[in-house]
Amino acid sequence: MPESKVALITGAGKGVGRATALQLALAGYRVALVARTASDLDAVANQIARQPNPPDTLAVPADLTDPAAPEQIVAVTLERFGRIDVLVNNAGVAVASPIAETSPHDARRMVELNLLARILLTRLVMPVMQRHAAGVIVNLSSLAAFDPFPGFGVYAATQTAVNMLTRITADEGRDHHITAVALALGAVETDLLRSLFDESFLPRDKTLDPADVAAVIVDCVTGKRPFKSGETIQLPSP
Repeated sequence: MPESKVALITGAGKGVGRATALQLALAGYRVALVARTASDLDAVANQIARQPNPPDTLAVPADLTDPAAPEQIVAVTLERFGRIDVLVNNAGVAVASPIAETSPHDARRMVELNLLARILLTRLVMPVMQRHAAGVIVNLSSLAAFDPFPGFGVYAATQTAVNMLTRITADEGRDHHITAVALALGAVETDLLRSLFDESFLPRDKTLDPADVAAVIVDCVTGKRPFKSGETIQLPSP
């Protein structure tokens, strides 16, 4: 019996990353879970362990703003599983401030986590996928890339770059049967969103459910939702 496929998911401790990990595990994927907080990862791993016929799960606590983290993450994942078939670049951060008021620390953090970490993980994972002549890379992006609402200029710039990274990944992966897709999301009901907007400004019924976003990711990964490699799929809020 062939080994089940392996998905590496960043930002897997909460929100969309957590929901994606749970759904991919249900679909039979072994999962490597990456997030900064070990206790969050343990909670997700324990929830997966309670599923029927749970797949092997690896928790990798890591701070993706550390330039050494991507190599460490990929190394321990390959040591455990020997392959990586899916990369879900979900971890990200947004800071609300006009460009002129954005601190160098916040600007670097957004660029390092939202963009640089994804570039570094992609460059490491693509050669692994090439060995099997197959792979799927999903980049979580934002509708801010198309409509940069006031106060989120730096964040929007990183998301625009993520969409371009997706196109480039698709072009360079085509001959190796590696596909890439970006999902540009509207407001998603997450801790990050609520750190920026309260419900009086943005009610819950005007936000996306992380589980619904995860379902789209899983459908893209499993082939249930066809997409043109390199495209950015827009998922607006209700």
